[in-house]
Amino acid sequence: MTRALKITSYVVAIILTIIIAGWILGYRLSPNIWNSETPETEPDIQRDIVITDEVFRKGGFGAVGLHDFEVYNKSKYHTYKDIPVLISYSGSSWTEISQSRVIVYKTFPPQKTVYVKDLSGGIIDQQVEHGVIVLDE
Repeated sequence: MTRALKITSYVVAIILTIIIAGWILGYRLSPNIWNSETPETEPDIQRDIVITDEVFRKGGFGAVGLHDFEVYNKSKYHTYKDIPVLISYSGSSWTEISQSRVIVYKTFPPQKTVYVKDLSGGIIDQQVEHGVIVLDE
């Protein structure tokens, strides 16, 4: 009986060692199999870039739309530069008056926030009261 118990103990110890070693090696070789998140493989500006804290004001005697805002790059791996934005201008009733497409000529490193100041949206209508910026596709 003791011999059978010893053999069983050795077999259980070997099996547990194999399981633990496989788990450790498997995790080190491919950690994403334990993680439910999908790794970023390709750059995707719509997924990674977030525009926040936008402030719109008029400049140039009320004829130019100026914008200050922050751009946060959520990506862990991809750097973006020269991002296209679409600025939508509207009146006091929020009815859209015009649009402007502009390139923000800056570099946006991974996991960083970049402040953009005085981005000009160009000549605007005198009735414009609001300017909203979104990523252009």
